[in-house]
Amino acid sequence: TDGAGDETSIDLDALQAWAEMYFQDCELRLFSPHTIATRRIFVNNLLWFLRAKSYPNCDTPALRQFFYYLKHGHRESGGRFGNPRLNRAVRPVTIKDYYRTLRTLFKWLVAQGVLPETPFIRIPSPLVRDEIKTPLVSKQIVALLQAARESQEPLRNKALLLFLLDTGCRASEVVSIALGDIDFVHGRCHVLGKGGKYRTIYFGK
Repeated sequence: TDGAGDETSIDLDALQAWAEMYFQDCELRLFSPHTIATRRIFVNNLLWFLRAKSYPNCDTPALRQFFYYLKHGHRESGGRFGNPRLNRAVRPVTIKDYYRTLRTLFKWLVAQGVLPETPFIRIPSPLVRDEIKTPLVSKQIVALLQAARESQEPLRNKALLLFLLDTGCRASEVVSIALGDIDFVHGRCHVLGKGGKYRTIYFGK
């Protein structure tokens, strides 16, 4: 069993039950709803994989296979996680996000006395090389603005598009903005970002 024995193994039903308590703990520690929802998706996807592949427990070898599946699962006929729409490879940074989220959960399980040690001590962190994001060219921006003008809410969608282009905000950040967060006189806005922290961003006319 990869040298891990039973020390890092947990039954799937027990893992699911403890995960629910972990999410409650995250809520008590005032993690943002978006963060908790993302962590829940990652854990549920892990449980789906373990049950779909008939693993009785979650341990180091099972987790290693899960990370291999994250990279290659889109090639299966039913799509990754049984969803035919998930038929493209995930980005390396997404796999690392899974690693960090699940490692944090298992550290919490150790702290609660559920496991004597975490299975992640034998699973190295995935390597992620810096991705160079290519900015949009003028032709692409024109096409996006044209699509906004042809939509059912042209003024709103044009404003949202220009706001995204000006600020570089994430879509999840923009949809959480309230009218009171925006200072139209000075062209600035308070945005709630990762880690539940606010920052000030600026936009043009």
